[in-house]
Amino acid sequence: MIWSLLFMSLIIVSNTQNLIKVEKTSQSSSYTVGSVTYSSERAVDGIWTQCADTNGSNTNWWSADLLGLYEIYNIMIYIIYQNNINMEGAQIAIGNSSEKTISTSNLCKTITNFTFNQNNTFQCDGGSMWGRYVTIYLQTRILILCEVQIYGIRRGLMLIPENRTWLDALIYCRDHNMDLAYIHDNETQVWAELELQNSTSPFVWLGLRYTYTLGSWVWVDDHPVQK
Repeated sequence: MIWSLLFMSLIIVSNTQNLIKVEKTSQSSSYTVGSVTYSSERAVDGIWTQCADTNGSNTNWWSADLLGLYEIYNIMIYIIYQNNINMEGAQIAIGNSSEKTISTSNLCKTITNFTFNQNNTFQCDGGSMWGRYVTIYLQTRILILCEVQIYGIRRGLMLIPENRTWLDALIYCRDHNMDLAYIHDNETQVWAELELQNSTSPFVWLGLRYTYTLGSWVWVDDHPVQK
């Protein structure tokens, strides 16, 4: 069976910023007292008095895997005041790599002002950023997070489990105000890879066609394939 990978036109994507449900988290280490482990998921469980806590090391981090590619607008952090924590200098990174490193390409925000016992909402310095992973870093100090909320929009790719010819798949997409997927950049490539994890078929139609007039491959939006 050949499935179809559809690209939903950006004109039908809502601009509403949604609270992203985070189901997969990790952190550099977990502080434990008796039978209680202050693990990473405590920062997204909706219980604001129950916190995630690292053991402390040269580099402490907490990370959320959104399991999809999102345009992220805001990150809210809430922490109950404690004597041994200071968020000044903490950094927020957004990107598509699970590697825990900070670079100019994935740095969203360096925190310079933080108030405990209240919501602190941060926006990236350059505006919204695309990414699958949101990571909070704190050098040399223990990282405690009581609640983290991430707001954004998921980009629209849809895998259709139907056996069709390429032309039938293209017609189906356009009849539903969509198009077969075309991949122009790394973000869309990551996006497609995530969606294709749901496929049970080794073959999927994309919006790629060969034009004998030009003697080359082009995407359905008429952009040439970059070599």
